[in-house]
Amino acid sequence: MIKHISEKQWNDFWENRLSQEEKSDLLAHVEKCDYCAAKMAESLPEEKMLTPQPKLRENTRMAISKYRVRVKIMQKTELLRYSLKVSLAAGCALFLLFSKDILGFSVMYAIQTDKFSEMGTYLWETTLEFNEKINSTLYHNYLESEGFDDEKAEK
Repeated sequence: MIKHISEKQWNDFWENRLSQEEKSDLLAHVEKCDYCAAKMAESLPEEKMLTPQPKLRENTRMAISKYRVRVKIMQKTELLRYSLKVSLAAGCALFLLFSKDILGFSVMYAIQTDKFSEMGTYLWETTLEFNEKINSTLYHNYLESEGFDDEKAEK
C-alpha cells in the first residue's frame, strides 16, 4: 500500500520546515505518485503562485500581430520574387530566340566577346534594386493597412 503525503507534510513543505532529506523524499514520491502530484498542485498557497506581467496579454497580442505581418509580407515577397524570376527567364528566352532579328547580330557573338556578361550584370543589379524597392513598399503599405506605426513595427 502506498502512503500518500499528509496535509501536515504539505504545510511543512510550503513553510520550508522540512529538512533537505525530507524534501528530497517528498519530491521523489510526488514524481512517482499522480495522486500526490495533484494534491501538491491543489495545496500550493496562492501567495507562492507566480503572477503574470501587467501587460502580458497586450505584449503577446502585439508579438503575434507582428509575426503575422512578417509572414504575410514574406509570402507576398516570395510570390513576387518567383514571378519576377519566371518573367525574367521568359524574357531572356525570348531575347535569345529573337536577338539576331532584333539586334542584327548573334547572341553567341556577344557571349564570346564578353559583352553579354556586362549586360547580364546590369540587368541583375537593376532587378535586385527593383526587388528591394517593392519589398519596402509592400512592407510599409501593409503596416499602414493593419494600423501599425512604422516606428513601432521596427522595434
